[in-house]
Amino acid sequence: MNNECVIGIDIGGTNIRIGRTDENDQLVDFERVSSKETFKDGNISESLIEVLKNYLDKYCKNVQVKQIAIGIPATLSSDRKQILQVPNIKGMDGLFSWKRIRRKSWHSCCIGKRRKYVILLGQV
Repeated sequence: MNNECVIGIDIGGTNIRIGRTDENDQLVDFERVSSKETFKDGNISESLIEVLKNYLDKYCKNVQVKQIAIGIPATLSSDRKQILQVPNIKGMDGLFSWKRIRRKSWHSCCIGKRRKYVILLGQV
């Protein structure tokens, strides 16, 4: 088993897809969970944390996570630092901003292209 991985999360209106690749960029495992079921209580942030925590507990116990990439179909601010609107997921509008994502132990960047917002997090 390789000891490093990259996790990718695609947040869609129907499903959240989460998987990881190994050091050779090969898909190791993959899960799909219902967005509707995950976000039913309206607490988007906590629900996403729970999805990620469950995935890490299940698949990444002996693995070092080097990066996490999160894709969200959204309308971005002109400076690409904040999500303005996520039409397919109620309660996510304005939820993520560049300032709130940054953490001391992780470096991060966001890439915004038209209607897709990708957040990349990686260990320093």
